[in-house]
Amino acid sequence: MSDEHTKYSKYFEHYHKQRILYSTGKDKYKKCNGCSEEKIFKEINNTLKLNCGIQGSGDCGDQYEIILPEYNDYYEESKRLNIIIHGSFSYNKDINNIVNYDLEKLDKCMDITEKLNEKKEKIEVASTELKELQNKYIKENKLKEKNENIQELYNLKNKQNNELTKIMKGLKDPLTTDDKKSILRKEYAKTIYDNQRAIYELMNELKEKNNNYVKVKKEEITIMDKFDILIDSKNKNKDKNKPDKGDKKKTKEKSQEDMKETDKIKYYSKSKENKWLSTFNKGNNFEYDGYTYPTVEHAFHAQKIDPDDTKSKEYKERFTDKDLKPNEAKKMGGKKSFKENNYKLRKDWEKVKLGLMKEITENYYKNNPELINKLLSTGNKELLHSGPRIDDYWGVNKNGGENHHGKILMKIRKDNSFKDPKKLTEKGKEWVDAAVKDMKKREK
Repeated sequence: MSDEHTKYSKYFEHYHKQRILYSTGKDKYKKCNGCSEEKIFKEINNTLKLNCGIQGSGDCGDQYEIILPEYNDYYEESKRLNIIIHGSFSYNKDINNIVNYDLEKLDKCMDITEKLNEKKEKIEVASTELKELQNKYIKENKLKEKNENIQELYNLKNKQNNELTKIMKGLKDPLTTDDKKSILRKEYAKTIYDNQRAIYELMNELKEKNNNYVKVKKEEITIMDKFDILIDSKNKNKDKNKPDKGDKKKTKEKSQEDMKETDKIKYYSKSKENKWLSTFNKGNNFEYDGYTYPTVEHAFHAQKIDPDDTKSKEYKERFTDKDLKPNEAKKMGGKKSFKENNYKLRKDWEKVKLGLMKEITENYYKNNPELINKLLSTGNKELLHSGPRIDDYWGVNKNGGENHHGKILMKIRKDNSFKDPKKLTEKGKEWVDAAVKDMKKREK
């Protein structure tokens, strides 16, 4: 939430709270402290104003004024702007209203240049407004992310159908033994379970309805300088009465739950705010094992091939392409790609993959100082790799998980080994220079 919106919410809430308290009729809510005049609440059109009836004296006068934001129905406003741009086929009894005619053709037959220029200006303005409206609607409803999720959902279902078809083919094969059929049935059930979990999460995100109202004018707040302090001091002093034991227990439990949630940062490749923590994030290019990669995801999958494979160099070089997207790099390092290209997976992959991920991630952050500073700014919050289709090895899902990637990030944050090195003393420089000279002599 932006600072402007937080400020607006604070004063909007304060206005209505004071309005309700004033309506109780109690003297203590009718006036400000030290003020002889009663509060006045003005609600005119889209403006809310609180004052004490005396202009510019002491703590009184206008305390603050709120001009409410304006919203338009996206479809109605789009329709209005499209009529200006493209015209309308609806009948208009006003014979002087020629906006729906083809004025460029009419201009050749009669002198309507002024009207034509006027219409062109309106079309230009309406086109700009329509584009801005569409961008706001797309941003408000996260339509780009939803389209990506739809594509991901399609790919996931397609993949599941292919896997199930393959298993069914094995089950129907008369040469398949009973033991093999038992294994295939378990595999069939596991495939459905694993995929449906991811499908369910994506469906939940997609079923959210779009908000058809788009903000076309921001809220405005005019405040007396001292009134900001007045509201904050009231918020600090409120609720001084002690709650009973039951309320106290509920408050404590709620605060503990809130604390637990605020002490966690969840992230994955499509997170709105925290995707910079994922292996898909593009920072500065970094080097690992003699090759330069654009992301951790690229570097990690590049290590899967057996060093003895004759295609090892060709395989690794494919991941150095800066135009190769992280999700494409992930597919290229998958089982299907290995099979299609006849690549050989290194035998010790399961044993070494965690250590490789740690080394690669460290190299990545060493070459991205702005990101290590951002990582350090997360403090002691728990970093959880969590989102649609995140497995329980590198991250967590509803069934729990080991969260190895999150643990790697927290270990890097804790060690904080990427600080700027201390400057050498004069004596230290002498020792380094002497060591360099000695090394050069040995090389000769």
